[in-house]
Amino acid sequence: MSKPDSKQIRINDRETIPWIKNLFTRGIYYQHFIPLNQSALQAQALQGTVLVGNFTLIRSFFTTGYEHDFTHDLLILEDTGVSFRQLNRSLHQLLYKTDFKPKAIIFGQFYPLDPTDEQRLIVKTVITAFAKKTTIPVYYFPYFGHGRENKPFILGRKAIINCPAQQEYCTFKQNNK
Repeated sequence: MSKPDSKQIRINDRETIPWIKNLFTRGIYYQHFIPLNQSALQAQALQGTVLVGNFTLIRSFFTTGYEHDFTHDLLILEDTGVSFRQLNRSLHQLLYKTDFKPKAIIFGQFYPLDPTDEQRLIVKTVITAFAKKTTIPVYYFPYFGHGRENKPFILGRKAIINCPAQQEYCTFKQNNK
């Protein structure tokens, strides 16, 4: 892959396409992961393999021969076109699933491209209610999905989520190796 010319290519009205080689050589670092439950706050340097997916698609593989074992994964989920009621029912399915034990779940964007404040709030409220019912560390990072901001992750690579004591946000880091 060659380096893009000086003209920045935009993927939407707010972001330019990141140069993929930089992601692999410099790594990724985000500071605004919101911990949503005690398990997330107490997890010091939580490490796992990054697996990202559309929640509806991942759920469709449950109890089939294609179901993935998420035990060592930091599972990043996003979806679009799902009502908050559908999301709530799907999250209850995760609560009832006894063999679903990822290292952590990070929720990306689940609301429309141009959401109202009410839509953003109801989605976060539904996710937060789920987080309080599970022992799996749960984080919220709405800058990933199908929105105006779409931060990249390197799939299949190790990452670390760290929640420094007395701080509101956690950090997410993927090294260049």
